[in-house]
Amino acid sequence: KGVTRCWYTYIPETAKISSEGAVPLIFDLHGYNLCAVNNANITGWARVAEKFGSVVVWPQGNMNADVTNNPCWSYGSCCCSLGEAPGPGQFPPNVETDDIGFLRQIAANVVADAL
Repeated sequence: KGVTRCWYTYIPETAKISSEGAVPLIFDLHGYNLCAVNNANITGWARVAEKFGSVVVWPQGNMNADVTNNPCWSYGSCCCSLGEAPGPGQFPPNVETDDIGFLRQIAANVVADAL
């Protein structure tokens, strides 16, 4: 099942004028039930990127209501689940999403399109 995913990218001027050619790419992943936009506003990575000439990406975890209950990253039985827990102290059924593939695709896109 295809899922639409998104991310936000920040490329400060200090990264654009790097004489080294390559610049660090930072992934700032939000926590469970949070979102990329809020994470960008609270973590401070944009200031770090500006100071050190890095690029920051804020990817959005899976938030498709047909796939999961809350925005999340697929990380074992505790995260990214759909439906009700089968019993007390148990987690709902886990949903497998290819988050690693998603992050790799972001890196490829950022390098190809922005740097």
